[in-house]
Amino acid sequence: MSKNGSEGRKSGQKLLYRAKSYFSVQANVLIVLFAVLLLVAELIYFRIANRCNIIDKPNQRSSHTTIVLRGGGIIFSISILV
Repeated sequence: MSKNGSEGRKSGQKLLYRAKSYFSVQANVLIVLFAVLLLVAELIYFRIANRCNIIDKPNQRSSHTTIVLRGGGIIFSISILV
């Protein structure tokens, strides 16, 4: 047995370090999974918008020159709910 239980503290510190690194890996996996989920949701929305004609096609009065999706902010609302 060591003085003042220093051996017990060292093993406890090792266990705490392992737990922190384990949760850090889990948090990183969740962040990546969340980002992929939002990307997939955005791509699905783009397809739905194209099929339902929720797009703004440029004309003479438009300030843009390419097709722009309208209602893209809905992706942010979905991300907040998720």
